[in-house]
Amino acid sequence: MSDTEKLLKQAAMQVGAGGSAGFVEVCIMHPLDLVKTRLQLQSKITALKSSDPHYYNGIVDCMKKMYKYEGLTSFWKGILPPILAETPKRAVKFATFEQYKKIFMFGSSSPTPLTFSLAGLGAGVTEAILVNPFEVVKVTLQSNKAISAQLPSTWSVTRQIVREHGFGSKGLNKGLTATIARNGIFNMVYFGFYHSVKGYVPEYEDPLLEFGRKVAIGFTSGVLGSCVNIPFDVAKSRIQGPQPISGVVKYSSTTGALVLVYKEEGFRALYKGLLPKVLRLGPGGAIMLVVYDYPTSSDSKMHNTQIIHITHPSLQAQGKVTYQETITSDIHIPVSSIQNEMLTQNQIVMSCQQTHLQSIQPLQGQVIQGTDLTQQLQITSHMLLPPVPVFKQQILMNEVQQYYGYEYGKEPCIVTKVEMQPPILHEKYNESLSPKPSTWASNVRKIKHQRGEAYISRRGKYVPERQIRNTKDCIQNCKYKCNERISDADRELIFKSFYSLSTNEKRHFLLNSTERHSVKRGKSDAKRKHSFKYSFIVRSERYTVCKNFYLGTLAISQKPVYNVHSGKSETNIPKPDGRGLSENSTHALPNEVKDRVRHHILSFSTLDSKPVKQFSKQKQYLLSNLSIKRMYTMYFDQCSKESIVPVKESMYRKIFKKEFNLHFVKVKKEEPLCCKCKGSIKKK
Repeated sequence: MSDTEKLLKQAAMQVGAGGSAGFVEVCIMHPLDLVKTRLQLQSKITALKSSDPHYYNGIVDCMKKMYKYEGLTSFWKGILPPILAETPKRAVKFATFEQYKKIFMFGSSSPTPLTFSLAGLGAGVTEAILVNPFEVVKVTLQSNKAISAQLPSTWSVTRQIVREHGFGSKGLNKGLTATIARNGIFNMVYFGFYHSVKGYVPEYEDPLLEFGRKVAIGFTSGVLGSCVNIPFDVAKSRIQGPQPISGVVKYSSTTGALVLVYKEEGFRALYKGLLPKVLRLGPGGAIMLVVYDYPTSSDSKMHNTQIIHITHPSLQAQGKVTYQETITSDIHIPVSSIQNEMLTQNQIVMSCQQTHLQSIQPLQGQVIQGTDLTQQLQITSHMLLPPVPVFKQQILMNEVQQYYGYEYGKEPCIVTKVEMQPPILHEKYNESLSPKPSTWASNVRKIKHQRGEAYISRRGKYVPERQIRNTKDCIQNCKYKCNERISDADRELIFKSFYSLSTNEKRHFLLNSTERHSVKRGKSDAKRKHSFKYSFIVRSERYTVCKNFYLGTLAISQKPVYNVHSGKSETNIPKPDGRGLSENSTHALPNEVKDRVRHHILSFSTLDSKPVKQFSKQKQYLLSNLSIKRMYTMYFDQCSKESIVPVKESMYRKIFKKEFNLHFVKVKKEEPLCCKCKGSIKKK
């Protein structure tokens, strides 16, 4: 089966499971949803009219009065919109949850609690946008206290809302933000808690106990989600339901509704209808997740029922493990003599070690010695041992005692197969490798130095992180009163802004915030020729500060200030950094000498008998018996024969690495083998 067909089958399973779960939950729990809506719509003004026959004191009182005045069928008022919306809504929620889960993996191999929470939030927002028009019609029908025979139909209520208010924020999309907040928060807690806790609660082999485990986790997830999002549910009901005064819109926005309810009715009013909501979404959440979970889990069990076939390859050769499924294509994973390798798809660890093996004990009669030295082992769920290294399977193959350990994951049965492969002596050399200057050690040091971060210098000296220096000495003696005019927060802002600048921008900053004046002295041979005046601009106002305060705030010495003024031009522009840009150095080698080195490097041929190219973007490989030192020795001997003075080895290496993209093929060394199991011995 192709990947597309597999994806479509998985999506169909998710849609069917989610839709059936939503339908079952709505049919059973809708009366509690109606009671919850009635209690949430009951404001303080209604409570003052306690003589009203439709005033409810609680869940039981609400059900009694509804049965008395509206009939038994009134408990399912407004059920048609949820039934029409619930199946596609739940289907979309579960399907989008699976897709959002892939998006929020953040490079992790398995989903984390944050992944489940963010995927639930995204699924809730998507669900809210789809279901909000149905919620508006449902709340309108549920708030109508007429008997079922006099109740308008769902279609007539929908047409009336569209005719009077349209499809916008005052019509079918009324209270959309409250619905998004309610559903998003609920699903974030709901899915995040359920999928995070489910893996920590031990599973049961008994189907009834396993069913109870999932129901308990689903119930707890629904209760927690209901307790967190109930204020937004109250705001949604007030916005979408009938207003207290006809013709006057009292509750129009989510935050406005929350503030009004809190001011007029108190904090407890934000949690109206919590008990029926918990009674509905607690069991409802358990029903929905269990109904959704069982079809998908049973499908995965049916999909993963396989048999293991393991053939031990030659210990001196490289092997290849093929994970083979009945439906999907093969997945190839390279291994080395089946040792210390993990198949991440099925979580089975294959080891070739002497001790400390954690294993599944095969049943008698399941290990068969074949003529092709193939061990057949059928793994089922009842073979799992406690997490103690108590079992070692010993098999005599090729007159060598082999030790195999199998760690069992959640999937009951897998197929693996080991094939022979010739040993790999050379690494791949046909892949292009473009240089990445940002990862070079010298450039990393420059960036860290520019940002004021700690780094290791080229000579191995640790340079600590730049920090604002304390200037307590200038509090008493400073004539500028720097600490009184510039606060610590302003100093911190100046410090961070300074180290976010580039090197050239820092020079401009130092030049603009300092002034140099000639020192007026009687002696002409004085060492100090100039003095400096320092200042900072804080909130568009320039403050003159003392030297200690200025240098301490920027965490620098006076040398950068002196250098930027001594190197500035006549137009008061700092001189750019010219280090390494001088072409007319007296110590520079002539181009003829460098060309001789280049010609010597170009005289070699690559591994595939192609000429060496200068400044090549493609990696080129030389023979493994060569090295830069050997090439320099050959160059030195050639210069000696021609009576030419050679360059130093450091210059030869510099030209080789800077102008050529050449590498040497490395042959993998054979690892020493264990005398007992013939497996590789890893050095600690």
